[in-house]
Amino acid sequence: MKRILFLILILCLITLLPSCAKSANMTDLTQYQNEDFLAEVKISCNNQSIFAKIERSGSTFKLHIASDDMPDDTFFYFTDDSTFIQSGDTAFPFSPGASPLLSHITKLFSLSTADIWKIEKATLSGVSVYKCENGYSTIYVDACSRLPLKIQQNEISVDILSFSQSE
Repeated sequence: MKRILFLILILCLITLLPSCAKSANMTDLTQYQNEDFLAEVKISCNNQSIFAKIERSGSTFKLHIASDDMPDDTFFYFTDDSTFIQSGDTAFPFSPGASPLLSHITKLFSLSTADIWKIEKATLSGVSVYKCENGYSTIYVDACSRLPLKIQQNEISVDILSFSQSE
């Protein structure tokens, strides 16, 4: 009887141990930040919401706000050393201080993995996610695809409606 119980225990351990995946870390969960991408987002701040497209190409972020007041060919560009607004073929320098919210949005897509992050499994709208918190930012990453679903920082909330990476 003891041998049978021992064998059952061994069989259970053999089948259960491989299913224990290694724990996720922020470098893995934010891998999408290292590649070019296009995201359609809903940005909420102080009970106001806007829809936008954010595109990353190299170190340049391109932000297009979807609004009846904003022409389709108007974009905000953010690089490491400059910020400008472009409409058609014309580009104008743009001070990040003029709209700190816009420049802050792009920084949410380049979060530091060097910070101390608390990572836990959670559910967001029925989807299994990793909830990652570091005291001032919270990011929800899909547990299967490892793509971001939501980023929150202070009063700013960015819901990622679609996210695709360039090949």
